[in-house]
Amino acid sequence: MKHSLIIGNALEVLQDQDLFPDSTIDLAVTSPPYGLGKDYGVTFKDNLEISQWGEMIEQVGTEIYRTLKPNGSFFLNVSPIPQKKTKEIIPLDSYAFFALKKCGFHLRNKIIWHFNS
Repeated sequence: MKHSLIIGNALEVLQDQDLFPDSTIDLAVTSPPYGLGKDYGVTFKDNLEISQWGEMIEQVGTEIYRTLKPNGSFFLNVSPIPQKKTKEIIPLDSYAFFALKKCGFHLRNKIIWHFNS
């Protein structure tokens, strides 16, 4: 059994078919940037509008779907975020649901982390 941990921009590394051949991955886990303007250095600009965020999730989802084995799993960690101008809460998991449906995924479970802060 071989285990690998690859750290990088999923939009880039997932396209490397030498690293990620079709139907070879058992489990993919990601916690994508939320488009809040967080400073990730020069590697990624996290200043996305919600439509751009959905497009990013769809791009990642397409590659993850390609690389997963037929019985593989995809865990996506997202959190609601405040809209930049109105501060209304945006349910990113809902946007991700519709983006990932376009990729062929089916929602099988939803885990809610509830914590007080």
